[in-house]
Parts: sequence; C-alpha cells; structure tokens
Amino acid sequence: MDEMTKRGYGSSGTMRQNRLFDVPFTPLNASMKLPRGTSEVLCQGEKLLVRWKDNNIVTVATNMDEKYTETSVKRWNRHRRAFDNVQQPKCISQYNEHMVR
Repeated sequence: MDEMTKRGYGSSGTMRQNRLFDVPFTPLNASMKLPRGTSEVLCQGEKLLVRWKDNNIVTVATNMDEKYTETSVKRWNRHRRAFDNVQQPKCISQYNEHMVR
C-alpha cells in the first residue's frame, strides 16, 4: 500500500485477519456478536483501514478515500424473510464495484 501511494496510484484491497498484527480493532469473537452493518475505522496518513460486519467480518485497506463515508445497501434478513437497509462503508462498496472477477 505504501509503495502504491508513493507512486501516485490508488489501491484498495481486503486483508486477512491473521495479517493484522498491531491493529487496535475489537477482537473477532466480540465483533461477531455485533449487529450487521457495524463498522470500525482507522486512519493513518493517507491510508484508511475499515472493518465491517456483514455475514462475516470484512477488512479493507485503501488509499483512495480521504475520509470515511457510508452508503445504504439492501441485505436479505432470513429471519424476517425481507430485505433490510444496512449502512456499508463507501470503500467496501467501491472495492466490490471494481473487483476483477
């Protein structure tokens, strides 16, 4: 990420939990008990690190967003058998939109 920032490229990507050594996020077992749509944000210079709870925990690192913003997305609630509106970090929706499949 640092090298891409130095070269002037925007980059965004997911991170595995075992690669987050000294990041002060809530422990995984406590995060899994939080409601869907909960997020945590860390900023360091031009880098943004976001953890969001959907069906599972998703962690994204990006240098493309200068500030943290959220958008509303629809997610299926199997208990109510209907869609719920959930807040999603904008960097995660951008990652999903531009991800190569």
